[in-house]
Amino acid sequence: MKYPKLHPASIKQLRKGHPWITKDKFSLDLPQHKSLIELGDNQKGESFGIFLHDPKHPKVKARKLSSFVGDFNQYIKKQLKLSIKKRSELNLNSRDNYYLCFSEADALPGLFIQKLGEHILIQYHAYVWEKSLKNIINLLKELNMGQYYWTQMRIPGEQKKAPVTSAFDTPQEAVINEFEIQYLLKFNLNHDIGIYTDMSAIRKKVSKFFKGKKKTLNLFAYTGAFSLQALHNGSSVDSVDLSKTYINWLEENIELNQFDSNQHKSHITACDRFLNKNQDLFDLIICDPPSFSSDGKKRKSSYEFYEENWKNLWNSLDKNGHLIVFLNTHSITRDKFRKLVRSQLGNEGKIVKELMLSSDCPILPNFPEGDYLKGYVISKGI
Repeated sequence: MKYPKLHPASIKQLRKGHPWITKDKFSLDLPQHKSLIELGDNQKGESFGIFLHDPKHPKVKARKLSSFVGDFNQYIKKQLKLSIKKRSELNLNSRDNYYLCFSEADALPGLFIQKLGEHILIQYHAYVWEKSLKNIINLLKELNMGQYYWTQMRIPGEQKKAPVTSAFDTPQEAVINEFEIQYLLKFNLNHDIGIYTDMSAIRKKVSKFFKGKKKTLNLFAYTGAFSLQALHNGSSVDSVDLSKTYINWLEENIELNQFDSNQHKSHITACDRFLNKNQDLFDLIICDPPSFSSDGKKRKSSYEFYEENWKNLWNSLDKNGHLIVFLNTHSITRDKFRKLVRSQLGNEGKIVKELMLSSDCPILPNFPEGDYLKGYVISKGI
């Protein structure tokens, strides 16, 4: 069999186990009319398997399927059942929110499905999934996964929009429970719904560092997951975010949980501006910047934020405190972020825990794009 010609670099990556064919002069020539194509190495007569072809995608032109045979709808059904079975074995009863399907890691590349109580959010990162959405919803209904269904395109270059539902009676808001804390979700307001489910297992992993803390700073607070975790553990909290919408949402979450609002201060400002003026000391600081942020004047990456503001972060931390930092981008490798953290620390602190996706959000080997969420817990008192 003669396969479409691939770039030598693509062949090398596929042989290592990378599941993507990205945009290049070869991938642009893949058969435009086919959504399923078999790719391989013509020189060695080696097949790499069946791929989802997505010619309109600006970057990823083909994504590898696992052990595909025959009908695509049957393949979806088989893999979806397998991914749901995996979650049933993870003992996720202490939270209402988790992933039923995590894209490449569940052999349904470019497809993410979250269970949020009775709401199911289907997010697709490849155009090729659009034709299968109705079938996926019907499969999930057959499996009694939820009552309400939302879909959302999340493709680079497309306008960011809130999830949509075809059912007229779908509630626009929901309250879910995660580790004894409640969160208000708003499906029709923003691109993001109010909680990052991929961080759920990480919030559990860092929970021991919240115990006994008296004063917590949450930078880039969003709707306040880490602020709520700190308040739940009896700490006073300062939450900082440039968005008034998110700070208001955070305060709704505080009221929802009946936490003492006197224990919380909201700061609607840029995080670097807050750190420049801050005179307080905190025994716990959480910093989880978006991959890119703006203060209205300058746009900077999360990596640049750490380069420019590490000294102020460190000086805001009590001598026996803990700093929890995250980097949320696949464009910076884990090794590069680790080197940045260690170079900034010198001999003044110690990394006590490395954080990464896990549980319902598994990471594939040889797929750095899947390892996008990186974090460290750092102790100031060595």
